[in-house]
Amino acid sequence: MPGYATWKQLYCEEFRSMTDEGYDTEAALSPSDGEAPLPFPDYVNSEQVTEESERRWREAYERLWALRGNGIRADYRYDEPMGYENIISAAAGCPVYGKLSEEEYRDRIIGAVCGRAAGVILGKPVEMGFDRKKIREYLESVGEYPLNDWISAYSPVLDLRLREDCLPSTKGNVAYVQPDDDIHYTILALLLAERKGMGFTLNDVGENWLDNVPYHWFWCASRQAYYRMVNFEDSIPRETQIAEVPAVPDDYSQLFWMDYRDSHVEVPHREYDGFYPYLWWAEQHFFGNDVKVGGRLSYPLTNETRASEADYEGIRCLYPEYADEKNASPHTWHAAEMFLYFTDKQKAAVIRCAIRRLFP
Repeated sequence: MPGYATWKQLYCEEFRSMTDEGYDTEAALSPSDGEAPLPFPDYVNSEQVTEESERRWREAYERLWALRGNGIRADYRYDEPMGYENIISAAAGCPVYGKLSEEEYRDRIIGAVCGRAAGVILGKPVEMGFDRKKIREYLESVGEYPLNDWISAYSPVLDLRLREDCLPSTKGNVAYVQPDDDIHYTILALLLAERKGMGFTLNDVGENWLDNVPYHWFWCASRQAYYRMVNFEDSIPRETQIAEVPAVPDDYSQLFWMDYRDSHVEVPHREYDGFYPYLWWAEQHFFGNDVKVGGRLSYPLTNETRASEADYEGIRCLYPEYADEKNASPHTWHAAEMFLYFTDKQKAAVIRCAIRRLFP
């Protein structure tokens, strides 16, 4: 994954994020329903990055992401609605403000920007490697819990010193707001509004980034986008390249047989299996491979096995073996990929036949 991270890093970060959001990630480490456990998010120990390790961690990441389909765990204490209407509904009873004067509006904007800057200073020294429990332990060790000032840089009790690069954001050392990606986005948005107004384009956003922020001051998806932009071809308009599929290895791109074949970077092909066979069929379609109807096609003709969110018990009354094997058959996606593959093959055969008749 050029530009930012390995699949292991992404998995570990997503695991931590989903845990904080209230998903039952801990139960997935040792499931009681016979499912394969998710790997422990080892944040500390590194491992050699290989094609096999990337495949394994990507598979783990996709299984982790599928946990979102189970919803928030029942004992989660917080209400975090999604979507504007749900947020407004959950906030019923909040005061409704009338139209603000220009002076009031300016005062609130200044308060919001200063509040963001203060929050960044406060949290920057403990942003990496500290959870809520560890932060409290550290603050108690320096006699600063509950917190009413900036955080001290060193705890004699724990013999622990906070990040050296964050010293300007610790108690007694704050003279300015350190550069930070959470501040950059705010300032970049203000710059963009000043220069382009509300009619800015996607290309304007990209140019704004490149003009004002170095590559290593971005993180995660933003750094990945930046990586793409600095590798654009000068001979091709940026607007065109922003809308293009990046020319990086991605085994999912060779499932998209409808378009973008010229942008594809080939990776090792899939082996046929009974778990997600529709992916194999899509790949055959992409490359125009000939599938011999026979040995590979046996009953059931279409299926999917061990899908992460399927309730296989529902089929037990009809076919107990399918429930035990966690097998769903027939399967619409599998059938659709086969149908579209053979339809295109038939069209190609008809065209070839017509050409032979016209030009014998």
